[in-house]
Amino acid sequence: MTLARGELLAATGALVAGPAADSSPQKRPTPRWTLPAKRPIRVIENAWIRLSDGTRLAARLWIPAGAEEQPVPVVWEYLPYRKQDGVRERDEATAQNLAPYGIAFARVDIRGTGDSGGVMTDEYATPELNDGVECIDWLSRQAWCNGSVGMRGISWGGINSLQIAAMAPPALKAIMPMGCVDNRYLRDAHYIGGALAAENFKWGSYFKVYMGAPPDPEITGADWEEEWRKRLDATPTILKDWTSHQRYDEYWQRGSVAIDYGRIRCPVYVVGGWLDPYSDVVGSLLANLRVPRKGLIGPWGHVMPNLPTPSALDWAYEEVRWWQEWLAGVHTGIMDEPMLRAYLPYRTISEVYPAEIPGRWVATSWPPIDDKPLVLRLGHGVLSRFKAKGSLPYVGDKLVGIGRHDER
Repeated sequence: MTLARGELLAATGALVAGPAADSSPQKRPTPRWTLPAKRPIRVIENAWIRLSDGTRLAARLWIPAGAEEQPVPVVWEYLPYRKQDGVRERDEATAQNLAPYGIAFARVDIRGTGDSGGVMTDEYATPELNDGVECIDWLSRQAWCNGSVGMRGISWGGINSLQIAAMAPPALKAIMPMGCVDNRYLRDAHYIGGALAAENFKWGSYFKVYMGAPPDPEITGADWEEEWRKRLDATPTILKDWTSHQRYDEYWQRGSVAIDYGRIRCPVYVVGGWLDPYSDVVGSLLANLRVPRKGLIGPWGHVMPNLPTPSALDWAYEEVRWWQEWLAGVHTGIMDEPMLRAYLPYRTISEVYPAEIPGRWVATSWPPIDDKPLVLRLGHGVLSRFKAKGSLPYVGDKLVGIGRHDER
């Protein structure tokens, strides 16, 4: 059966297929677990999380109705991208996938960004991670929370989910990192494979904007300008810092969970996309972690699975099921299924865009049972398992890398 990009069989209670999926009971048995009935939610536009050093972090909260009487789990995302006006629409989409089904959601601005106090001087700095541990403790102690906290996010939010999980805060029961890296030097936007990347400079320019942007006067209050000036004064020459470390030294090892995967002790569901340059982290985490874990790779880029165009997965089912399993003690069957699900595309996106990528979903254990390498050799206009007879002429008329030519 060929499935479009927005569809995934739920024969074993996995992801619910998109609207075009065949719901015939003969072809797709009823999942063993179903989404809870939706309930109203309460949104708190800004709540202050006061840290031990007196700094206030700004949080936006979505709380299911009735949580004060019957506490619920909470999942949070921790970003520098301004909860009020930066990724507000994306945060709302995440909240609507969780809160109506009994999972509270919190979006917290990192120290020195958005409406949070303090200053930021680098990505994944020690203060950011320590603050994250305090945030988890604060969330777990709210009257509407059952004491169990999950962490999720894509890119920055996925990377710091891994890093904070490696610090093992007691209330953090599970994480869902997406589009992330486990090695900051080799796999992030700086030294891809060990080579200085052009993306390093592009990202560095964007990063300066986030570090220097002002807080919202309506939230921060009359001293918003003073807080803004503190940020501007503290903003470092970040590109100089990054290019001053051209080897895999202590600077990059800090925060790279690949140094010691064993520090992560909670369950992990890692999600990636084939069009995302970070997609190889899925296999890396599944192979090296020793905790309950799952992986998913879909036909999308550096986006969450509920957001890619032209269509997306009905992601609420899968994500709520993960959190119910690990934060609420509900047996949903999610861990009885294959460790990895991946989309097997039949054509590339450049061939079919803007139509959906044709293909099918496959499932496997990890590592795959048939994990022997396939060696293909150059042939006459083809790749083949067999060595071509005779010689193959090739004219090297394409430049690779940067060459130097001295005029004399």
